[in-house]
Amino acid sequence: MMFGIGQALQTKQMQAKQITARRPIVEHRRFSRMPTSTRPHRVISFSSAGGFARLPQLLVLLLVCAAVLFVAVQFGAVQFGAGPFGVEPADPDNHASYPAERSRAGTAEASANHDAQFALSSAKRSQTPPVASSNSAAAATPNPEYTQGAQQRAQQQMQDEIAAFRAARAEAIGNLQQWLHDFWLRCQHEFAGQCQALLARYHAQLSAEEQQWLEQMLARYQQYQAELGQVQLSTALSPRDRFDVIDKMRNRLFADETDVLFGQEQRLAQYQFGLDQLVQQQAPLLTPTQRLDALMTLQQQLTTQLPRQLRHEITGAEATFQQALLLLHDVPANERQPLLQQLAEQLFADKAPSVLAYQQQIEQQRAQQQAYVQALQQLEQDFALKRSQMTDAQWQAAYADALTQLRRQFFG
Repeated sequence: MMFGIGQALQTKQMQAKQITARRPIVEHRRFSRMPTSTRPHRVISFSSAGGFARLPQLLVLLLVCAAVLFVAVQFGAVQFGAGPFGVEPADPDNHASYPAERSRAGTAEASANHDAQFALSSAKRSQTPPVASSNSAAAATPNPEYTQGAQQRAQQQMQDEIAAFRAARAEAIGNLQQWLHDFWLRCQHEFAGQCQALLARYHAQLSAEEQQWLEQMLARYQQYQAELGQVQLSTALSPRDRFDVIDKMRNRLFADETDVLFGQEQRLAQYQFGLDQLVQQQAPLLTPTQRLDALMTLQQQLTTQLPRQLRHEITGAEATFQQALLLLHDVPANERQPLLQQLAEQLFADKAPSVLAYQQQIEQQRAQQQAYVQALQQLEQDFALKRSQMTDAQWQAAYADALTQLRRQFFG
């Protein structure tokens, strides 16, 4: 009996050494990787052999436990219940009984459950059609206030266009061709040349007479643009002759409506042609005083019917003074200066001295520039003759030195 107990004791001690030599290292590695808050509390587990391996000094306890084990093995009816401290005994063949193995098994089970739930939710999302967010639905739905505001702006723009049309048509010497040209361009770009479709938008704003008039003018303007593209004007003709060709075409196509459409442009062209004729042809035959009188007569004849703003651009103080300078450009300075001073006092009043001083400065700069151009031309002619008398290096150096001296002479 004692021999059997000793032999069983040695066998169990060897198994306990093998188990304890392997398990603590595994437990240490597993626990060391876990956060401190999730590590399981250390619980002492007494198995049938582990207890004797851990407490070899308690011989009495070892003998009692060995005897119990021997009896249990002999009868083959060993059944382990709860341990003495309420902890299940460890089974060498069942690693899940150890705390670390249980923790890993629980973690694996939780991970598997999480994966299963994630797969299930993904499958549901893939089967469920996407639902538009509230922001997307709000963006897709037009804002009534914005739509109403856009309609009001479009309505206001249409009213402004009709007001401009009526104001231009009311002028005897008008410039309605600008409005008609813009409207015709919209027909070409937005409605592929179908002006009836564009006119339909203005049906509620126009009277029957206005709509009929616009239909006729648009048809004539379409023909005018076609003929204008085929006209070939010779450069041998004077500017006035070229303009007369266009003016005759307009009168033929638009008849009584020509002044309403092109009246202002025609008056401006006539004034410019009259001024050119006065400066180039008539001025040499007139005295300085007669030239100024002829300028005033021309302004009164051709600009009285023009709108105030346009008339000011032609007959204003600054425009009149510049035109007088053109007429008096060939008059000697001793005769020209008193006339310009008298005219400046009439046109600019107390600002006349500053205007005259500025004009005198401009004339000095212009005279200096003309003198420099003449001197430069003479220098180039002189050095062209010296080219054969010098080497290239000598000629380049001499020309550069002479040019530098000329620039210093005129510009400092």
